[in-house]
Amino acid sequence: MSGNHDHSNGCCGSSKSIKLDVKLGELVATLPRPKPKPRTNPVPLGETKLAYYVGVDVGSTTVKTVIVDVATDQMIWSDYQRHETKQPEKVLEFLHRMQAEAGIAPNNCRMFITGSGGSNIAPLIGAKFVQEVTAVSLAVEKLHPEVNSVIELGG
Repeated sequence: MSGNHDHSNGCCGSSKSIKLDVKLGELVATLPRPKPKPRTNPVPLGETKLAYYVGVDVGSTTVKTVIVDVATDQMIWSDYQRHETKQPEKVLEFLHRMQAEAGIAPNNCRMFITGSGGSNIAPLIGAKFVQEVTAVSLAVEKLHPEVNSVIELGG
C-alpha cells in the first residue's frame, strides 16, 4: 500500500492490469430510452406544409441533429453521437429515427446540413449545405441579435 489506497490493481501507473469483461451493447441496452415526444404538427402524406426545420452537423467525429417546430420555434428532437468514421451510416440512422420518433417526411420539412462531411451527404438526402460559419452567424442573428461578435472554433 502506498498513499491512501492499494496499488495492486493496476491503478496509478503500476504495471499490473485489470481485465474488464463488459460488453458495450449490453451496457447500452440497460440505459433508459427517452420517450419520443408526440408529433406537434402532423401532416398527412400527400399534403405539403412546412412543419419542421431539420439541422444536421456531420463533423469529423460526430453527427449532431436537431428538429425545430416551425410554428413554435421550439426544438422538439435532438441527438449527438460519434459516427466512428461512418458518417453516411450515422446520418441514415438519425433520419430513420427522426422519421419514426418525430414524424419528419420529405413533404413536411426543410433540411439543412453543415460540417466537414455535410457537402457530400447533402445531395443524397435532399438537404441544403450551409457552411458552418454561416450557420452559426444566422443562428446568432436570430437567437441573440444583441451579440456583435462570434468566435467559432470548430472541432
